[in-house]
Amino acid sequence: MGKKSTFILLGITAAIISYCIYKKKQKSFKSIADKYYNNKDYSNAIYYYLLYLNHAQDRNSLLDIYNKLSYCYIKLKQYNQSLNYLNLSLNLNLNPTTLKWRFECYKKLDMKNELCKDLFLYSRIINDQEEINKIKDQADILIKEISTEKCSSYLLENELFVDFEEYEYIFEPFISLVEEYKDNEIIHILVKKDYKELHNFLFNKNNIENINKDDINELKNECDEIKNLFKSMILFYKGFIEESISLIQNSSFKYSKIIRRFFLNSQKNEKTLFCGGDNVEGDNCTIDYFMYKITKDIKYIIKYKYNFIYPQLILHYLNLEEYNKIEEIINTVDYSSYIPLIILIGEYKIKRYQTLIKTTIENPRIDLIKALFYIEINKKDVSINILKNSIQTYPTFFKSYLYLGNLLMEDLDECENMFKKGLQYCNTYNELLVCNQALMFVEIERHIKLYDK
Repeated sequence: MGKKSTFILLGITAAIISYCIYKKKQKSFKSIADKYYNNKDYSNAIYYYLLYLNHAQDRNSLLDIYNKLSYCYIKLKQYNQSLNYLNLSLNLNLNPTTLKWRFECYKKLDMKNELCKDLFLYSRIINDQEEINKIKDQADILIKEISTEKCSSYLLENELFVDFEEYEYIFEPFISLVEEYKDNEIIHILVKKDYKELHNFLFNKNNIENINKDDINELKNECDEIKNLFKSMILFYKGFIEESISLIQNSSFKYSKIIRRFFLNSQKNEKTLFCGGDNVEGDNCTIDYFMYKITKDIKYIIKYKYNFIYPQLILHYLNLEEYNKIEEIINTVDYSSYIPLIILIGEYKIKRYQTLIKTTIENPRIDLIKALFYIEINKKDVSINILKNSIQTYPTFFKSYLYLGNLLMEDLDECENMFKKGLQYCNTYNELLVCNQALMFVEIERHIKLYDK
């Protein structure tokens, strides 16, 4: 054998020996690390897993080590360190368990934006519908929290212009309904009709939390009582008198007491509308409502603006074709309290919708209605052109940007651009909130696309 052949053979032998030593070391580090891992000695497990990591090369070995390192760091409450390895693992393989570890780390670190995006991503890759519903509920709550914080920050930074006359228009019809709650701070401000103070109270970051936890929760019971009352009234008019009385039998809600007396009197075939009991301030509206139901004379309710009277007023004005008065009613409706009313308004809007499509009047709201119409008949391109032209003519109309952004969701950059432009033209807190939520959804979609492979 020549010198050259001997040299080559020695080189091959050295390589084989080196590889065997390398594999032995690798196996040794892993077995030691696994032993510490199984014994829950996470600090020592990390030390040997990191040594093993220097020798790991194939994909499965890397996934295994990344996951075990991240788990060890979670157990040691070193969440930032854990995130480093969770990100590496998820870049190799989008695994539900690993993703769940990551969003638990985000929770611990109060990284709301990242957590929200991972919750949506997680809901896309699991099959358990019950779990999906729970995750989406968490994500929805989080989006509202994030958007509210962004709104507060935006308002403070940009000193958003407020039209206090608009506040008066919004709140005036409801002041008489909430006067009895004037010990509550926000209601006290409202009753004083100090709309500037009301605005400052609503948009102060600390007070937003108070409103969510205290005021709205306090008034929620009244909302539940109103819904229960409506159910009772529906049962009564269907002829289920005993059931209707039973539903509000123990209610302490003042209007339920009034209606209960009326139902009881009906059951006894008495001619009087009400009898007995104390007079309750504000009863006239309810009494007149039932007088209208009995006599069918609109004069009894024409002066009122209460949710359970709105349907009769809308139908009355529809027959007279007095559309402006219907629009006035719709603008004061609390959409959360009476579903049949929303259905009625929807039917009215459809009829008006068809008329407005044919109009030549120039108005950004009419442009918006036309765009929505063409979306409904699957002419998306026509809708996009209508909204683009409308923005050219009416560049400060917020809703055009919002709807156009939604139509451009396939191009996330263009979609985001529309939402950001719309942000400049928000005139109310709700518009600001919606716009921030829309921008959040763009971020979520981008995040999900990173893992689409």
